[in-house]
Amino acid sequence: MSSPEDAKTLIETIKRHHREIESFYDEYLDNVGNPEAQKRWGTQLMWGIGTYYVAGELALYPIYEKELGEEGKQIVEYGNRNHEFVKSRLKLLESMKIGSEMFNNTLREIMRRLTDHMFVEESQYLPLIEQKIGQGRSHEAAQKFIRARLFDPTKNSPDQHHKHPFASIESLVTAPLEKLRDAFSHFPDEDDPKLPQAAPAKN
Repeated sequence: MSSPEDAKTLIETIKRHHREIESFYDEYLDNVGNPEAQKRWGTQLMWGIGTYYVAGELALYPIYEKELGEEGKQIVEYGNRNHEFVKSRLKLLESMKIGSEMFNNTLREIMRRLTDHMFVEESQYLPLIEQKIGQGRSHEAAQKFIRARLFDPTKNSPDQHHKHPFASIESLVTAPLEKLRDAFSHFPDEDDPKLPQAAPAKN
């Protein structure tokens, strides 16, 4: 049986993921002075950002390039530059102590770049692609994006018979695209009830 998330369009699904990332960052900031809570939220935030970019490369970029021609290629080039910046900072974060000044400064830098990217994506790129692909294909693309979130081990159900293909955020964000595609091809089908669902954003 389909869940409510299954009925979401691509833009609705990605907006929901954006709000989730923002809520993780809010929780991280709200828990200053609580090392265990900051570690939990910081780790969840880093995986959320990493899988957001991987999901974009797998589910969004092929659509941009196919449907928008030269403009789509320019969008992908912009996205790739943005991705490389954030990925390089995520790799640095894994070597830092969560909650330290250096960690917080680097995370703040990531969130500034990511916030700008999410705004442009929501206000320009996604509305443009929704007009091109229609509702049916939008739902299909949304499900592909949701499936890609299985790269985030915090989204996997304990009873899910699926071995996580990447042991660290660094190994995920530095993996060649072909390796990501291969691992993605072994993920559950779109109608699997165990697919991860985005948590409601914090008010």
